[in-house]
Amino acid sequence: MFFTYVGIGMVWSILTVYATSLGATAATAGATIAAFGASRLIVSVPAGLLSEKLGRVRVMIIGLALVTISSFVALTVNSMITLVGCLVIQGVGSSFYGTSALSAVTDRGTPTTRVRDMAAYQTATQIGLSIGPGLGGIVASLWGYGAPFIFQGVMALIALAAVARIPHFERVKTTEATRTSAGGILVLIAAVGALSYSLFFSRVASSWILMPLIAHNELGLGIGTVGILLTGSSIANLVILRFISALVKRFGRLTTLVGATGMVLVALLLLAIGGSEIIMWGFTILIGAGMGLATALVTSHAADKAPPGQVGAVMGTMRMTTDLGAITGPILAGFCVDLPWLGVTGGIGLCATMLILTLTIFLITANRNRVG
Repeated sequence: MFFTYVGIGMVWSILTVYATSLGATAATAGATIAAFGASRLIVSVPAGLLSEKLGRVRVMIIGLALVTISSFVALTVNSMITLVGCLVIQGVGSSFYGTSALSAVTDRGTPTTRVRDMAAYQTATQIGLSIGPGLGGIVASLWGYGAPFIFQGVMALIALAAVARIPHFERVKTTEATRTSAGGILVLIAAVGALSYSLFFSRVASSWILMPLIAHNELGLGIGTVGILLTGSSIANLVILRFISALVKRFGRLTTLVGATGMVLVALLLLAIGGSEIIMWGFTILIGAGMGLATALVTSHAADKAPPGQVGAVMGTMRMTTDLGAITGPILAGFCVDLPWLGVTGGIGLCATMLILTLTIFLITANRNRVG
């Protein structure tokens, strides 16, 4: 996960500039980036189903091979159509690998260890995405806009070599799903997916759209300071994951999840208050820490309730909801900002309302199915 997401971060950091160097407009460059996310979104559930049929390791290898090949091909492109095609293939490969890897983590875990395992998975991803953009910028400045694609291909090859050494295995453990009716499982997973969607919607919308607007337009902070604030959020995310097992042991999963979501809501309240750079720091730290806890917990809840033979489909659904939240969050938040009777405050209110609603639905559903 670390090597794969370092490569993805390197490419994403220069993708817009690379696209415009090929003659793309800003709108076309945005659509190019969306092509990656859209292909990953569409393929997530089929990738999970395929991993049930072919095995986790085989599908991970296929995914990394697609990323490797498309990375090297992207270096040679001279048209936008070819570049978009490479990014679509990368999105498919990323989904194949990520969904199968998440399912493999679920297979190897138990309800007791799964929160810790999901936190480790998330930490590897987060560190990779944090390091990647900086490396991508350095590489592009030294060797040109296409160079990050070479490094992405190399990173994927390293990951491929590591995955190839993992013994092939099949799921042998059942989960808590056998205690719940099929209908109850479906409803619970839908509720978990909705909460996961609203969490990622709120994080991306508030951190990448609303906070920068407030920090720059209202507080006069420079773009460099905004970048540091976002880095602080990532650091808070990583730090809190070191304590997730202790928190769950002390308070239980459900209480910890409520507390984590509460941290995100408090962060949104601070964002609405605004007024100073210190408050912006409070927002970024709280939303980073809250999201770090909540993401690992909602994924482990879904994993615990996944029926035997359907783990891949459930994990694919979870990845699909996070991708959908990350895609729609900026769009709807931006729409709110553009409406004079809503503005930035309306975007913050939308995030908070979605979180409160989906958390309430999840708690009601979890109580009925005795999740905790």
